[in-house]
Amino acid sequence: GNKRFWLLIIAFAWILAVVFFVWIHPEMTVVVIIEQASGIMLDFAMPMMFFNMYWLQGKEFYARPFWAHSIHIVFTIIPLVLANFFVGNNSWFSAGLEFAVYVSAPVTHVLYC
Repeated sequence: GNKRFWLLIIAFAWILAVVFFVWIHPEMTVVVIIEQASGIMLDFAMPMMFFNMYWLQGKEFYARPFWAHSIHIVFTIIPLVLANFFVGNNSWFSAGLEFAVYVSAPVTHVLYC
């Protein structure tokens, strides 16, 4: 209804504001932290939203995006966050993180199709 429309407008405005501030001041630490926090919150909110829609409506349509985005979080987002702490470290752990990211990105895209 009308409430959903305004929530969508607010969410869209927030994303545009974050992109705008990162574009204007990419070197500011606060702006980068806001951008990263917004992205991480969105990444974790999406599977919860898809699971909630699947649970409430019982439609199998929402199961695929739930699993695709959950795989995206576990094998793309979390390894990318962990890789920030292991940059320049030539170890099996950093190689495993890179492998997870390289494999999971196309897998999640295929699952969304």
